Amino acid sequence: MRGVALLVCLGLILSVKAEAEPAFTSVHDGQFVGYILPKAAGETEMRQWYSELHSEGSWQPTNDQVVEAEKAIHRFLEAAKRDIRIAFPNGSKRELSWNAPQIANILKQYDRYQIQFVGITVHGQREIFCNYFIRSPSDSSDPARAFVMVFDGGSFYWQIIYVPATKS
Repeated sequence: MRGVALLVCLGLILSVKAEAEPAFTSVHDGQFVGYILPKAAGETEMRQWYSELHSEGSWQPTNDQVVEAEKAIHRFLEAAKRDIRIAFPNGSKRELSWNAPQIANILKQYDRYQIQFVGITVHGQREIFCNYFIRSPSDSSDPARAFVMVFDGGSFYWQIIYVPATKS
């Protein structure tokens, strides 16, 4: 699992993208609720919000690929809970002590998350950008039509990259 990149952000919602067309593909496997962004929407969102990923374009993952990604990410988080250095191999003592409870919090509420999946290509390799979030009862946005964008979301809003070719 060393190839999985965990991007945990802390704080508050800063923005939610306006509704996009067409609707995202819903994925429900009994373990999670997710949405696959269409290729065009994925490309727009990654360019606008995550330019530091240096995405060369987007693609639309399949249902099987996102189910595989979610299962691998859950296993990765369970392993990181036992040894935080799995997620942050170069982390300072301070970073490790701060991030360990974040991983524990994520796992405690894991079944509450919804996930948006965006297929991106980085350095010629297909990756799946996984956007995890917990919707509040007062949230009127529709994650099946709008990309949920959060900076500083703590364990309520976080992102992780999954690489299908390496299953990590």
